[in-house]
Amino acid sequence: MQTRDLYFSDLFENTSDLIQYVSKDGSIEKVNPSWLSTLGYNFDEVKGRSIYDFVAPEQQSEFRAYRETTFIKHINDDIQVTFVDSKGLPVILQGHLRAFFNEGILQHTRGVFRNVTAKIEAEKIQKEQFTRIAEFLANAPDAVIIIDENHNIIEWNQKATDTFGYTLTEVINQPLTDFIIPVQYREAHRKGMIRFLSTGHGPVLNTTIEVPAIDKTLREFPISLSISAVKISEKWFFIAFINDISDKKEKERALIEKELELERSQLDSHRNKEFLSFASHELKTPLTSLKAYLQLALKSFNREPTQHTLTFLHKAEDVSNKMAKLIFDLLDISMIHAGKLALQKEPVELIGMLEEITNSNQLLYPSHQLNFSFSEEISIEIDKERIEQVMVNIINNAVKYSPNANVVELNVERKHGHVQIAVRDYGDGIEEENKSKIFDKFYRIEELTSKTVSGLGIGLFISSEIIKQHDGNIWVENNEDGGATFYITLPLL
Repeated sequence: MQTRDLYFSDLFENTSDLIQYVSKDGSIEKVNPSWLSTLGYNFDEVKGRSIYDFVAPEQQSEFRAYRETTFIKHINDDIQVTFVDSKGLPVILQGHLRAFFNEGILQHTRGVFRNVTAKIEAEKIQKEQFTRIAEFLANAPDAVIIIDENHNIIEWNQKATDTFGYTLTEVINQPLTDFIIPVQYREAHRKGMIRFLSTGHGPVLNTTIEVPAIDKTLREFPISLSISAVKISEKWFFIAFINDISDKKEKERALIEKELELERSQLDSHRNKEFLSFASHELKTPLTSLKAYLQLALKSFNREPTQHTLTFLHKAEDVSNKMAKLIFDLLDISMIHAGKLALQKEPVELIGMLEEITNSNQLLYPSHQLNFSFSEEISIEIDKERIEQVMVNIINNAVKYSPNANVVELNVERKHGHVQIAVRDYGDGIEEENKSKIFDKFYRIEELTSKTVSGLGIGLFISSEIIKQHDGNIWVENNEDGGATFYITLPLL
């Protein structure tokens, strides 16, 4: 016997597949041991009999048509057909037929099939189980979604449709991540599934958590989620019970906001009382000084106009300017609260404006050297008067809070579509816990009343509001080698 025939004989005798050779008229010529053992016959019982005798009656016509098609053309499509074994029990086979010809004359058909009865029965049982589960969950008060271990949706009840807007037809056998999980959480979901399938451990299983979800309109909203894992026929399935808790969270948010509003109201009331007391003191002091200087000037003038008279009048002017600034700051606060701090924007050559501010402030603060640097000319659209107000306030603070240093540095540069202005001092810096507070209204009243530096503590608050209305940002950072730097960014033209 040739080697090829030996290989074929070994395969024919020992394969688990069912192999049959059938003549043109349907008579069985040869079948292998697997065919016989699976259907419960010996060869003598089947030799020469029609193959259709072993096919379930309701499928004989279909199988005959399939077989006769192979006489005409070669087909590779598998067929699923039910045979009947010696005990009358169904055996579900899946495979294909191929026709063999000799000099154009049909000799026989060869069939190769595998027994899929157990698989089909398991699938049937699984389907029946899911059908029962689906019937049970169809009218559940929660949205119920079942996915398999490949993330695909296999069950989606009416409440899920009501919650997320997708029908069962739209989502069935599709990945869950394509529908209800926000993009930024999809990778975490994928990794969590992989971890569970490899370790059997899932921290979110059998517990209720609150997570964000999205619906068909891409609206993101909070849900309450509880997931259970079930293993059926060696495969994992995951059942999710979901509730839209948007209304609940909104009520909680409203309640918290109401409590915060009450706290803010009480705090504002307390601050307003302190502010009135402090503002009265701040205004009373220069007013008393102004009155004293004017009285001295009048007495000096009545005796004899001298240099003393001029000195007293200059001091009175300085005090009146201070009072005017305090009053203007109070008016700005009032306009901010009323939402009436309107801006008059216009194109401005920023470098030239900042040079003027630096030069004029240098005259005001001879104790400090104001150094200004820039890399290029920059045009910007701003409310010139308001930005000057911001810069004067920041420079003033840099000088006041660095009494033991004598340099303040201003720098301007382009940064990612914005212009950045930096004002650096070499003072004591700002304690970390206070950096987020210095732009609060009346910050000095609460934190700096022990300092000798005067002021209402509203300059930086007003400055921050002006910068916000310019769509910019303002913040402060401590320098590694001492002092602090205030940064302002404004959008370029």
